[in-house]
Amino acid sequence: MEEIFRKYRRALFFDAKNRLEDEHLAEDCVQETFLCLYEKMLRGVSFDDEGKLSAFLFRTNSIVAAKMKRELARAVRAEEKSAINEEEEPDSVEARFLRDELGKELDEALRSIPLHHAVAAICHYGYAQPYAEVGDRLGKSADTARKYAARGIKELKEEMK
Repeated sequence: MEEIFRKYRRALFFDAKNRLEDEHLAEDCVQETFLCLYEKMLRGVSFDDEGKLSAFLFRTNSIVAAKMKRELARAVRAEEKSAINEEEEPDSVEARFLRDELGKELDEALRSIPLHHAVAAICHYGYAQPYAEVGDRLGKSADTARKYAARGIKELKEEMK
């Protein structure tokens, strides 16, 4: 493993740095990539061919970097949203009442639909998680997560009429 690390670390670092445009994030990305390799090897996967090893490392590095970019973008959006919310005027009594009533109605609607549809809809539409992440959370494929989320939204609309 040490030999593989020495051989690929630098190239993976520059690949990640180009994708993430940050040296510290690139280091984290490379560490995560090698952690994935280590976990694969613990499960008994061996890379007999140098080309397969190289492909695995660079593909994994790319996936990890993309995930890190998504997480950073989400964090930035959350910070921006928080800053905007802090600048807004306090809610009126009427606005708070309406929000509370809608919240109760939404809670009831969520309880009345299948749990996996509710989870998929909330994760994707409420928290902007990609279907692949929603699918991972549910133990299903991204396509199945997309179907669940669409069904969940449709069912919620019907329940809240």
